[in-house]
Amino acid sequence: MKIRILYIAVTILSVCGCQFTPQKVELQPKVQVQSSNIGKGQTIYLNTVDERTSSSIGSRGVAGFGAEITSSGDIVAIIHASISENLKKQGFEISNSKNDTQIELRSEIRNLEYKITPGVFTATLRAESAIKGVCFTNKERDYEHLYRGASEKQIFLTTFAEENSAHINKSISDVIQSMFKDNDLLSCLNTAQIQAN
Repeated sequence: MKIRILYIAVTILSVCGCQFTPQKVELQPKVQVQSSNIGKGQTIYLNTVDERTSSSIGSRGVAGFGAEITSSGDIVAIIHASISENLKKQGFEISNSKNDTQIELRSEIRNLEYKITPGVFTATLRAESAIKGVCFTNKERDYEHLYRGASEKQIFLTTFAEENSAHINKSISDVIQSMFKDNDLLSCLNTAQIQAN
C-alpha cells in the first residue's frame, strides 16, 4: 500500500514538473491521400503563409499557466511540404513561382493552438488547427474554405511531452486531410487550368 501511494505521489510530481519545462514540438503531419490523376499534370503555384498572431502554440499548464509550447521547425515549410506532397499524389505539378501558372492555392495558417481547460475533477486537453485554402485563377478568388482539425482528451492536471506532440500533430494532420476531401477545392484547381489554356 505504501509503495502504491509513493508511486502515485512520484507520478503526480513528475507530471506537475513537466508543465514548467518548455517544449518544442516536432511537427510531422500524417495525411492519407491515395494516388490519383485528378490534377492531370496541371501546374499550381502553392503559396503557404502564416497568419497567426503569435508563434506560440500554447502552454503546458492549466488555463494558460506553465511553460510555452513552440515548434522545433519552420511551421510554414512543414505544412507547405505536406500539402505539396499530397497535391503531387493527386496528379498536380507544383511551382514556387507565380510566373509559371495562372492557378494559385494559397494556404493560410490561421490557427495552431494547444490548451488545457480546467474542470471539476479533470481537465480537458485540446489541440486545434485551422488552415484557410483559397483557389485563385487568373488572380481572381474563385473558391475558399476554412478547414479545421482538433484532438481532445480528458486528463489529470497535465501530460508528458510525447502526448502533447501526438495531439498537436493529429490536429494538423486532420486539417490537411480535410483539404484533400474537399472536391470543390480540387475541382477549382483542376478546371481552372483548363480554362486558362
